[in-house]
Amino acid sequence: MEYKDRQTRGSYNKGKKRAVRYLPLIIMAAVFIFLGTGIIVVFINTIAPNSEQADYFEFHGLESGALHMMFEGEIITLDHPPIIHNGDIYLPVSFVEEFIDEWIFWDAPTRRLTITDEYFVIRIDAGENTYYVNAIPETLATPIYYRDGIAYIPRDFLWSQYNAEVNFAEHAEGYLVWINHAADIHFSADTTTSSPLRFEPHRWSPVIESLPGNTPLNILSFDEEVESHLHSREFSRLESLMEGSINDTFVRVRTETGLIGYILEDNIGSINALTAILPPVRPLPVHIPARPIDGKVIMVWDMMEYQFQNTPWTKNDHHAIDVISPQWFRFNRETYSGELLSIACMDYMAWAHSRGYHIWPKLFDSEDGDVTGLILSNQERREFVIAQILDYIDTYNLDGINIDFERVRQVDIRYFHQFLRELWPPMRERGAILSAAVFVPAAWSLYYDRGAIAQTVDFVAVMTYDEHTIHSPEPGPNASIDFVTTAVQNMVLNPPPGQLPVPPERLLLGVPFYTRVWIETLNDDGSVESFRVRSLGMNFARRMFETDNGAVFEWQEDIGKYYAEFEIFEDGRMRRYRTWLEDDRSMAKKVELVHRYNLGGVAAWVWGLEKEEIWELFYNELR
Repeated sequence: MEYKDRQTRGSYNKGKKRAVRYLPLIIMAAVFIFLGTGIIVVFINTIAPNSEQADYFEFHGLESGALHMMFEGEIITLDHPPIIHNGDIYLPVSFVEEFIDEWIFWDAPTRRLTITDEYFVIRIDAGENTYYVNAIPETLATPIYYRDGIAYIPRDFLWSQYNAEVNFAEHAEGYLVWINHAADIHFSADTTTSSPLRFEPHRWSPVIESLPGNTPLNILSFDEEVESHLHSREFSRLESLMEGSINDTFVRVRTETGLIGYILEDNIGSINALTAILPPVRPLPVHIPARPIDGKVIMVWDMMEYQFQNTPWTKNDHHAIDVISPQWFRFNRETYSGELLSIACMDYMAWAHSRGYHIWPKLFDSEDGDVTGLILSNQERREFVIAQILDYIDTYNLDGINIDFERVRQVDIRYFHQFLRELWPPMRERGAILSAAVFVPAAWSLYYDRGAIAQTVDFVAVMTYDEHTIHSPEPGPNASIDFVTTAVQNMVLNPPPGQLPVPPERLLLGVPFYTRVWIETLNDDGSVESFRVRSLGMNFARRMFETDNGAVFEWQEDIGKYYAEFEIFEDGRMRRYRTWLEDDRSMAKKVELVHRYNLGGVAAWVWGLEKEEIWELFYNELR
């Protein structure tokens, strides 16, 4: 018994020692099990989809009880939101101007909306069911609504005019309003099972709402990688690591109630293209065809101030001429009422048409900014001007009109564009050509938006001259070849940011028939005290330098002109005469640009100052 007791005690001590010896291992194993379990829990919680549901309006920071506009899948902020009137939705004109039609024009004083394109001028007065399309009355089912100084357009008109399908849905927190363009291709699909609609394309995003099976959805984007449009929070490090290995593919969708979110691609059925239902197309107006011009246009301006100067037969009459633009129309600047003053001449018209010439008389602003500021900015006066122009076209059987406004202030440029947009469609109905003269692109005149002008006229004539004028700090050429080339390139190839190029076939290259002579008064040391400028015809300038004063003309290839100078003592002072001559050789280099860039032709200022050889050059090169 004693032996057995001793053996038992020894075994016990040995077991105790072994237990003490393995205790750290046991503790470590327990810790590892605990940590492993925790890691597994964290891992499971990390990859588990979020089931938290968030309020759509609150999540997006939308005001409760208001109407909120969504465009192209984005919630946008408007100064004036849509409104509901008589149970239907109306959109403010400002929204249409910013997102649908930048040229829609609302005139607050007359409460008149004007919509223009190349065929139609549509005028709608707020509150009226009768509106006018090219001056023909039509009936508007729902009038424009005017409230608190803001005009709102009904959705049925937006659909018929712009193919814009306006939808809206009421939620407990407010309204959602969105637009589909009926002409676009739309895609739809139904959910195949109950599925959460999430704010962002990942499983950790809060849920907008749980969609039951067979819920119809409009597909906004179904690319393989759908980008989040919210980025409401940053991923944790573990979420970022796991995102690449989780094989979730989301589709961006919109519900029938306007909610936009993301749903798993596996939870939707086949994607179907929706057949667009388009509004009836308005029949195009009948246009009288314009008289054709063979080849490139060769146009010349005929400057005059008085009725008795209507004597075109006294100038260089040449078969190369296509179009003559006599300076016939200007504004009454005593009243600024929009009244046009005319020196139009029936004899001139009869002579021109007997010779086969086209007549596009010039309407100019007399370099007076108040013409646009006081006349064209006024809806009624602008329409009055247009009515007079159309009357002159009908009365004199004019082939077109040339608009030359050279003092349009930046603040008034929208009215100038609007004037052209309202004038062009009724002129096209008459078969009359509308052209507009513009300056070369320069930093101070970029606001003219020549690309926009070209969209509303038949021809744009760019005045590629006046490179150096009396206001220049020093003498220089009137139209060097680099100056002209750069102007053309900046209009047809490199327009300013945000502007469209001018289609080359609509661009007329404005060329000078005159030469500038610089007369410098010299000090005793030969320095220039001052200078003045004269504008002379080509032949007269050459005679002055070459014949009368023995100057020698030298060709300057980089300028593209002949240069000459001479000094003479007159009126008790020494003076130096300098010129960069415009002639047939310099003109030939400009004409090359018409072919190089496939321009519509040339427009020359001014008739009577050219050499006879110029017409032969034009005929041979542009015919």
